[in-house]
Amino acid sequence: EHLGEQHLLAERHRHVLDRHRAISLNGATTLIANFGQTGATTFSTGTGAVTLNGNTSIPNGKTFTVGTGTALTAIELGTCTLAAGAPTQTCSATLGSVTGITIANLLLTDSITVTAHDAQIASVACFADTITAATSFRINCTDKSLNTLANIFNVLVVRR
Repeated sequence: EHLGEQHLLAERHRHVLDRHRAISLNGATTLIANFGQTGATTFSTGTGAVTLNGNTSIPNGKTFTVGTGTALTAIELGTCTLAAGAPTQTCSATLGSVTGITIANLLLTDSITVTAHDAQIASVACFADTITAATSFRINCTDKSLNTLANIFNVLVVRR
């Protein structure tokens, strides 16, 4: 059935609709090609499960909100490598070796989680504290004698 460029055939229910009107598809719908949405429109789903099988991106300046929680504006994953004998465990552009984290974007309200690669350090509690906006954050471990060991920390920064 060829309906020309101005119409869409919804095979499941055999409704012929003008492409400039709202389209309502009831039941399972499969798209074989790309689906694009432009402009300040909204796309929503029902309460059933949604599966995203490919890479998913959220553009800069947009947010991701779960339920009625606080919207997330950025998530950064990286590492901070600290040299042996360092007097403090500071991660910045000049102290320690930071990869994957844009230090210049750090905010005082960021939530930072760290996990040590070294088994000896991973066995004690370590956390990020003393965030200095756009400059650095410090890693603090409960066993202070471990703070002088060389270590790589996985770093998760969540910006709200």
